[in-house]
Amino acid sequence: MSKNSINARCSLTQRGALIMGAGLVFVLIGLSRGDGVLSALGLAAFILLGVAYFLAKNNNKGMLVKCQAAHQVYAGNRFPVRVTIENHRRFVDAFAIQVTIFLPGSGECKLAAPWIAANSAADVDAFFPLEKRGHSRTLPITLRSTFPLGLWESVNSLEVAHELIVYPRPLRMASLQLTGMLHDATPSAGSTFGTMHGEIRGLRPWRAGDSFKMIHAAASARSFARGAGLIVAEADPPGFYPKKIAVLFHSYASDRAMIRPEHFEKALSMACGSLRYLLAQAIPTEWVADFDGWLTHQCDNRLQLAGILELLAGAKRSKHTELHELTRACAMIDSDATLLIISDMPISLWQHAVPQRTIKPVIIPVTAIGGNHLKKKSA
Repeated sequence: MSKNSINARCSLTQRGALIMGAGLVFVLIGLSRGDGVLSALGLAAFILLGVAYFLAKNNNKGMLVKCQAAHQVYAGNRFPVRVTIENHRRFVDAFAIQVTIFLPGSGECKLAAPWIAANSAADVDAFFPLEKRGHSRTLPITLRSTFPLGLWESVNSLEVAHELIVYPRPLRMASLQLTGMLHDATPSAGSTFGTMHGEIRGLRPWRAGDSFKMIHAAASARSFARGAGLIVAEADPPGFYPKKIAVLFHSYASDRAMIRPEHFEKALSMACGSLRYLLAQAIPTEWVADFDGWLTHQCDNRLQLAGILELLAGAKRSKHTELHELTRACAMIDSDATLLIISDMPISLWQHAVPQRTIKPVIIPVTAIGGNHLKKKSA
């Protein structure tokens, strides 16, 4: 529900200024020439402006705004919202109300209610275009009206208590599923590497339940020549998931590095998509970031993922990350965990600070962010 109006103003429009100027000219010419008709026309113009000012100033009064929409959404999506404008005046209708809702991430949504009867409400359905991430506990709303005749513009500012979290646009490297131990256990393009077979161990007779893809053509032909049946290739089991993955995000930059805000936003999108992907694969995951004070967060279920995505929605780039902090954070990761490093800075500036590990770290280069290596994930 909206709070009381925090700002109300009524200003003269360009059309109203023309009417005022014309009325002033008519009055001056009429008085100088003794022409009562011109003077009356000028006076009528000022009376019209006065009546229009009274109607315009009161057209937005007594309005209450309610918003029904989701509380979490991913950037780049459009989601439905219903705005209810209530007119609590008993006898006076409201006309030509334009509603502007300011969204997190410098976005806005404009709606229009042509007529709201007295002591009633109007529902307006629309879609919010959300292009940037952000987090807001209230939605600033502006009620704007140029009724009547467009001579005055009446503006009332309200706030609606509706928490809205816009998560970063989820992106991930298409090659992430082919990295290291994830190669043999990741679904892709309708078939899963997890159901594929590893190295061929040997040949054996066909048994009920064997896939036709396992049939060895040459061996089966020789078997038929001997009067036997089909021969299939028996293979080793497929690969396995890693025991644990630690996703580390940092923004360390040397003094000569150029800071590009768009790389930071795309790096957050990469982190969002990677976390969603790892959770979908049921891989135990940890999250560590410099803008969060190097705190460790578990990401083993959807509730924990939502908490991390909320941090990403309101994240601000760390400007004071030191090289020794990055080295210490990497060293604190368990030795049996696969380290996935995401940064908005070039690898050459910080790769030497990553200590040697038994399992080679997976590094997502900033130069690949935004290129053909990315794969969009729908929310």
